[in-house]
Amino acid sequence: MHVERIELELESLIARMERRELHPRGDTSGPGGWDEERQQRFIDTILREWCVPEIHIAADPADPNVGEVVLDGGQRLLTLQRFFHDELSCSGEQAPDHDEVRRLDGLRYSDLSGEVRRRVRRFRMTVVVLSDYRPAELRELLDRLRPPDEPDIPVPQPRAPSHRSPVSPEPIYDQVSAWFADLSEFRALSDAPGAFSSPADEGHAAAEAAVAPDDADLAGVTAAGLPQREPRALLVPGAVPPPPESGLSFGTAGASPEDVAESLASYRDGVVQGSSLNGDDPPTEAFPHPMFDDGAGVTRGW
Repeated sequence: MHVERIELELESLIARMERRELHPRGDTSGPGGWDEERQQRFIDTILREWCVPEIHIAADPADPNVGEVVLDGGQRLLTLQRFFHDELSCSGEQAPDHDEVRRLDGLRYSDLSGEVRRRVRRFRMTVVVLSDYRPAELRELLDRLRPPDEPDIPVPQPRAPSHRSPVSPEPIYDQVSAWFADLSEFRALSDAPGAFSSPADEGHAAAEAAVAPDDADLAGVTAAGLPQREPRALLVPGAVPPPPESGLSFGTAGASPEDVAESLASYRDGVVQGSSLNGDDPPTEAFPHPMFDDGAGVTRGW
């Protein structure tokens, strides 16, 4: 059962009753109806702006176009409707004694001052809206809410759930839930041989085999008896290929001293040429560098 709490002003609730969008069951004079003293005490509670119990309503599944049924709180709404229609007067004798309340004794709604009527119209009541319920849940809730002196309230029968209803508060969730409710087509596809395959299956199988390789994959054992494996022997298809062979670099093993000197000299010539193009004077012997010492004690200019 989905429960939603909202706050509505009294004038909004009464307007919905007048438009027959909200239907309290019973009446104030029928079985279980409030007498006038009890009704006046409730109006006194509103005038004092005290807290009042929440009202429970639910959509009538028998006829969704009719509106909502008041499951609990119908006598409160009917009392308010009588008060707004000047059929019920205020009682100034309610306890505890209050000067302002005493001055309202005998007055009807239309006799109240504009400020008092405004406060009554804008008084907020908590309304609990019930939906997606099962009859057993609703019956149990009403048994717990209904006072012993109130008559039984017929429990509206819920409509069949519609996963694509535009009034659903969670349409995407409902549609996904409906899809998961029947997975027979999905299971039939998944059970078919070769239903799902991709080029990565070969690599997946190779990776599973590499997790626990056989002894045949071992390249031997070390002197301490530890197993040795052949490098790159367990690569799966699709692994990152080794980098291509690059040209000469300073970190290349086996480079001759002549190759390194030639590379450094080329770098030096580029620096000198760039400085000349920018209008800077190239450095002189005042800034020697041992890299360019010709061995005769003379250091070349930078």
